[in-house]
Amino acid sequence: LWLPALQDGKDVFEGQSARMTLAFSIATDRRALAPLAALIREGKVANRANACRIVTTMGGKDEMNFVFTLAAKNSNVELLQVLADVSRSNKAVPTDTSALATMLQHDDEKVRLPAAELAGRWKSTVNKQVLLERAASVKTSTTERLVAGRALLDMGQLSELRQLSESGSDPVVRVSATAALAEVHPDAAAKTAVSLLSKLTKGSDAEAIFISYFSRKDGPPSLFKALSGTILEADVAATGIRIAEATGLDLTNAITALTRAGSLQAGTVDLSKEDRTALLRDAEKLGDFDRGAAIYNRPALACVSCHAIKGKGGQLGPELGGLATHMVPEGILESLLNPSRQMKQGYESIVISLRNQDLRVGTLHRKTKSEVLLRDVSGKIASIPRNQIAKLDTSGVSMMPPGLTNSLRRDELLDLLHYLMRLR
Repeated sequence: LWLPALQDGKDVFEGQSARMTLAFSIATDRRALAPLAALIREGKVANRANACRIVTTMGGKDEMNFVFTLAAKNSNVELLQVLADVSRSNKAVPTDTSALATMLQHDDEKVRLPAAELAGRWKSTVNKQVLLERAASVKTSTTERLVAGRALLDMGQLSELRQLSESGSDPVVRVSATAALAEVHPDAAAKTAVSLLSKLTKGSDAEAIFISYFSRKDGPPSLFKALSGTILEADVAATGIRIAEATGLDLTNAITALTRAGSLQAGTVDLSKEDRTALLRDAEKLGDFDRGAAIYNRPALACVSCHAIKGKGGQLGPELGGLATHMVPEGILESLLNPSRQMKQGYESIVISLRNQDLRVGTLHRKTKSEVLLRDVSGKIASIPRNQIAKLDTSGVSMMPPGLTNSLRRDELLDLLHYLMRLR
């Protein structure tokens, strides 16, 4: 109803930028593109990045040209990231992508990362050499090596990346290259991946490989099969288990294989009824609120990353402000020990299988006719076009892994329980 009036030059939204952005975000008529692009040029949108996302999502080559030109003016990170996100589903390529060469040499990695993604998806092979150098450099961050590797694969440079993953390269380079390969060819990369994992001594060095394998539907079975008879350092195996348990997926086979490979003792989070009763009694009497708050805020436990208290904190898990008013102490303890046994409605793990075998796991933010918005473990909301989705399921496995409190001493667990039992 508002589009014809807007095309006639009327001030449909009465200067309210937020209303205008909302209207355009749910519009499906391509005739809305030209008016919105004009408003972007005139600086009349509340959020330029969101407006550009709408334009590029609905548009084609002209709209990609328009936004890329805006992004290239001052290497705008927000707009580059919009283009990188949208280019996953919109295959339109700007007429002139030469500005990517400058962005790939930018001093700021935040500029180089989306530029590398775009160079790969837009098949900008003129930038192949700089991407190879980034993928092969120990001075490059793990993230940038991985993004460069993905870009090379998008360009069809499989043999170059495979060479980087093989022996002779620095281990950190091999890990990044293998992780990039595993995202596309998990079965073919499995032998190299497991051989490399067996030579690593620090779990943190292996994270990229495990994340890649656990982000694809066919990844865990490939890794499970290749792990047969392999011996891993305990820290490497434990890291793989931690990442597997945090996916929100049922990866029992992979976890069992890693436990065996690392000669680890299978952990248990079950306590007897008597132990639980004693724990809750002591938490009430001996626990300390301030010490419990400090434990809750420890980065290693990641409570704050996923949960908010009175609006402060992450949004992946339920709000914990007022927790004690609607959950009994026994329920709070059970949620700490076995998060998957009782998940709050609306915070179930959603598993989206894409047509290319990739998996996306998170909590549901919103569904529209054209996309599913998913909040991932980092708290970022990702847009997934419906035409890329093969299947959408609800998982019975919480994204909060079991055993998070295993590292706490008993007195620390008492303090944490005391704190949570006092949140009103």
